[in-house]
Amino acid sequence: MVDYTDYDEYPKALARDDFWGQVRRTIRGRRITEEELAVVVRAIRSGLQLSSDDVLLDLMCGNGALTARLFDSCQSVIGVDRSKYLIEIAKEYFERAPQYRFVEAEALAYVRVGPEAQRFTKMLCYGAFQYLPVDVARLILSELRLGFASVERILLGNLPDKERADRFFRDRLEQERPDLGDAGSQIGVWWAQEELREVAGACGWRASFSQLPSHVFNAHYRYDAVLVPSD
Repeated sequence: MVDYTDYDEYPKALARDDFWGQVRRTIRGRRITEEELAVVVRAIRSGLQLSSDDVLLDLMCGNGALTARLFDSCQSVIGVDRSKYLIEIAKEYFERAPQYRFVEAEALAYVRVGPEAQRFTKMLCYGAFQYLPVDVARLILSELRLGFASVERILLGNLPDKERADRFFRDRLEQERPDLGDAGSQIGVWWAQEELREVAGACGWRASFSQLPSHVFNAHYRYDAVLVPSD
């Protein structure tokens, strides 16, 4: 059996067009619906204040299925992910070069090299930031502030909230509670908002927070963070 938490191998066990299963946009095995997806996409567009002039960097974009929903809101989009297989899926199903492209690269390595860094005006990392160790997350935010001078807004989406972890685990009594700071766990690092505010502030960003509407399936324990330059 393929390990569900194995980011590289698990998607290969699914159908090639099972886009939401591959990136675990699921609710206890059920794939996210179009209605739920529409709410997520609206929240991303609103949080980033996307416009037709924007050049968007989608860091840790997975297979590009969510990224592609933002193409019509931007001038150009580059999605970056470390998984060779998921980038293959993104290129096969979603890429529309040269404006909308996907690149295989580790997140930290990509922002350190900074190809085309000055072009980007917005950045997204949706449902993935929590899988970065805290020290790596800090380095990425620092590199973005130093090397991506034109980035006006960053949205870190669908973060698990450490202060509301009990709301998640009380409904899953059969599930052993993991280390909430373990980036390698099934849900990743649970970020308290004040912790994220402090880390972002130390890296040159000012953070604000929002949640999806209460009827959305995971709104009771997750939130979105928007970062803007602090000076």
